[in-house]
Amino acid sequence: MWVWSLLFMLLVAAVSAQNSNCRTPSGSAGVCIPTDECPELFNLLQRIRAGTEPRSSLTILKQSICGFVNNKPNSCCPLTSKPRDLLPEVCGVSALTEKIIGGTDASLLDWPWIVILRGREPGVGSRFFCGGTLISDRYVLTAAHCVHSSSGFELEYVRAGEYDLSRDMDCEKGKCRKEPQDMRVENIIVHEEYLKVRGCNRCHDIALLRLAQPLIMDPGQYRDAHIHPSRSLEQDLNITDRNFNNRFGWAAGWGTIDPTKPVFRSVLQHILLPISDEFCGRLLNDYPDKNMVVCAGGEAGKDTCRGDSGGPLIVSNPQVTRFYLVGIVSKGPRFCGTERSQGVYTNVNHYMPWILQHLRP
Repeated sequence: MWVWSLLFMLLVAAVSAQNSNCRTPSGSAGVCIPTDECPELFNLLQRIRAGTEPRSSLTILKQSICGFVNNKPNSCCPLTSKPRDLLPEVCGVSALTEKIIGGTDASLLDWPWIVILRGREPGVGSRFFCGGTLISDRYVLTAAHCVHSSSGFELEYVRAGEYDLSRDMDCEKGKCRKEPQDMRVENIIVHEEYLKVRGCNRCHDIALLRLAQPLIMDPGQYRDAHIHPSRSLEQDLNITDRNFNNRFGWAAGWGTIDPTKPVFRSVLQHILLPISDEFCGRLLNDYPDKNMVVCAGGEAGKDTCRGDSGGPLIVSNPQVTRFYLVGIVSKGPRFCGTERSQGVYTNVNHYMPWILQHLRP
């Protein structure tokens, strides 16, 4: 009952408008119906009540209110353009061939959904600085600390289809990729609560980048290049929130392999890391809700490092035929790759309601 009461107090003025047309907070067409008849919003409400969703998500419910019936709020429920429909139906397919554990070069077609961000740093100039993941032909998921105004970088573009930064054309075993696509970004969407949690400078470390134009998905290079943030994750792998059952996850990026030298590697690197909280206790203490993040790593010399921020942590199904984005590289120990220390990754599954809320056609 406290949720309904709070929503009532937050509403300044509302009228009864059941079954009328409306606009959702993201601007898409909707219909004004009781909240418990709208699956997206009702499920969000249930997670807030259960304590598995941050209270900040109440903002989404507040902004969706379109009227009252019998003192209960109606909500603007999306029609045909539901946020989930904006994510691709077929995705998460990779030509992964190498299964080497530990900081090695990836193969040319291993990770088609990984992108790299380029920005301008005052006094330094233009350079690549963070990673990201395509979740559709229009959206990239990355870390908030990469693109927030406090990052020190002015984002110039997102590069998709890159493999070897030192070459104009990437080729391997007779196969060549087309030149990478440098895509302008028309909107940077940083989580509203980022840097607003006292004592936690990486809480809500998640951001969406809306590309100015859809990525050109060449079938030979980008087929199924985007990866669904949590497609069928619970059904396929029995994973809910932070319950990863000590699985291993792939991390990939161009970040340095030497923690003392912040220099990007030319060729995309990948590494297989154990996902667990075994050595992550102190890092987790900063987070008011431990479901915000997952931890991975713990073996000497095996970790994500400088320059990998914003990149993905990915798990696969048992057949290694489909991949799922479960984490975003957020932070780690002072010296990356230290034994019995782990990196912290924003838990994508936990933030799915936020992601869906901010997608538009």
